[in-house]
Amino acid sequence: MRVNIAFAASFRRKRQFVAAPIAQQMSNPHVPDSAHWDAAFEHYHWDRLAEAYDEVQKWGIGEAGGYLRWYRVIEAEAVTREQSVILPINDWLSLEVVQRHAEVYRRELVDRIVGTCDLVADRFGWDHREKTMISILAEETDAPWATHPYGYCVRKEHYEKICLPDYLVENMDEFLQAVAHEYTHVISEAFADGYAPRWMEEALSVLVESRFDTETWEEFRTGEIPWKSAFELELTLEGRSSEDEPGFEMDMAIVMATPMEDFEPLEDDDEEEEEEAVASEQDSGKEVWRAYQQSGWIGRYLASLGDERRISRLLHQIADESPEWNLDRTLKRKDRVEAALETVYGFGVKDLFALSLDFLRAQEAV
Repeated sequence: MRVNIAFAASFRRKRQFVAAPIAQQMSNPHVPDSAHWDAAFEHYHWDRLAEAYDEVQKWGIGEAGGYLRWYRVIEAEAVTREQSVILPINDWLSLEVVQRHAEVYRRELVDRIVGTCDLVADRFGWDHREKTMISILAEETDAPWATHPYGYCVRKEHYEKICLPDYLVENMDEFLQAVAHEYTHVISEAFADGYAPRWMEEALSVLVESRFDTETWEEFRTGEIPWKSAFELELTLEGRSSEDEPGFEMDMAIVMATPMEDFEPLEDDDEEEEEEAVASEQDSGKEVWRAYQQSGWIGRYLASLGDERRISRLLHQIADESPEWNLDRTLKRKDRVEAALETVYGFGVKDLFALSLDFLRAQEAV
């Protein structure tokens, strides 16, 4: 499952992508190292990982640790690239793997990966039009501070890149679930031209991944945990609060900024404080997990209304650039998602969330 992938949403906007403006949105022009991070983002967007990593190593994680997650993302991909080979699989897929694993992974994984992607593509009427690289990250990036321990998908200049931690390969079912989840992001991002909200993308990805939790279903069903609004769900999935606070603690920033080779476990010299920190992290993890589960149930409800390719129609409608449709929704003061839902399904976002909860409560089991 792709957990806490807020950074990717910042890159996945519209297909006519220009790296520098996005980097400028993410950076602070009043911070002295801002221009260097702009350069790092430009390199990263083109998948020039050695150059991106060189830039961030020189300038660090920014004022108040503001770039620490990006630092770790770039570091993990750069460390992997340095040790890896890229294996062309077919005209739309390539596989990046650490050199010493290349032959084993080619033999054991390629057919399974292609088969999984084909199954997902068939469900939504996808033709593999986007070139995709699947990168299995180097083992040493599976660290306690890993920012995206279940994998992620990010748009690069020439392809979509799916990054998966190496440990997933130890369990083939789990690995292929992750492939299916992330490849669905490739499809939904392309169909919606980057306009789909995060909760909608996750609705499809969790639907395809088919990892639904009985305990969370029961908690939603009984009202023990809240069923979030679209706005609240989006914030949770993006890792933001309603005040748009970054949510970083400085002590964690220091730990995460430690070079990979120098990382050591923190000493347990304050057991009570450590227990509180662990409890807080666990609560945050539960909140994100529940957000993914809620998104998945929304996807299940949409799928229950008929052919899953109708969901593809919804995504295409969100991306519609025709003057007639855009004028009509503008006059009605509706955003793309609201207008597209009404066009394809006959109801809006608020009704979708309410109907999805009713659907969940009507199920006798997960």
